[in-house]
Amino acid sequence: MVVPGLVVESVSSILRPYGVDFESMLKQEGDKESYVTPRQASELCGLSPKTLRVKVQIGEIRAIRVGENQRSRVLIDKKQLFQWLGGMPSAKTKP
Repeated sequence: MVVPGLVVESVSSILRPYGVDFESMLKQEGDKESYVTPRQASELCGLSPKTLRVKVQIGEIRAIRVGENQRSRVLIDKKQLFQWLGGMPSAKTKP
């Protein structure tokens, strides 16, 4: 979404005293899929959703939990998922 500069300035000046950075909110809006569900992450990397949930649970992959109970939705940080995958040894690097 393209927002005119004058509008961005105006809204930013209104929200700044409340600790809201409107300009960075707009930048983040451009990347709507920065978090994915375990099922979506599974399709991206080839690991099962269950394996990804376990990796989140033990802290190997960063994620957020939406809700307060065990059945809450887990959303995996897609950039961090790819960083984690990049650090995994491949079959070619093993001696």
